[in-house]
Amino acid sequence: MGKLPYKNPNDPRTFLYLSSRHKWCGVILNFAYVRSRIFYLLTLTGILIGLIAIKDRPLLSLAGLILWLTAWQIFYFFSAARDLKKYPGAPSFRD
Repeated sequence: MGKLPYKNPNDPRTFLYLSSRHKWCGVILNFAYVRSRIFYLLTLTGILIGLIAIKDRPLLSLAGLILWLTAWQIFYFFSAARDLKKYPGAPSFRD
C-alpha cells in the first residue's frame, strides 16, 4: 500500500487491512470512493462532538467518545473482512 491516504480507483474495496499478514494492525479507507469520505466524516464528527462536550460533562463525554470509537473500529474491521471476502487478492491480480 505504501502511502497514506490510500486512493486506488481500480480497487473496489472501501475498507482494507493495513497488512495482509497481520490483520489486527488496522484498517484503512480507500478514498477513491465517496462512501469512504462519508465514513471518515462520520467518525470525525463523533470525535469532535465528544471533544466539544467534554467541557460540560467530562466523564460522560469520555465514555461516549470511547464507545463511539470502539463501535466504529469494530465496524471498520468487519467491513474490511467482508470486502476481502467479496474481492479477494490484490487489485492487480483481479484484472
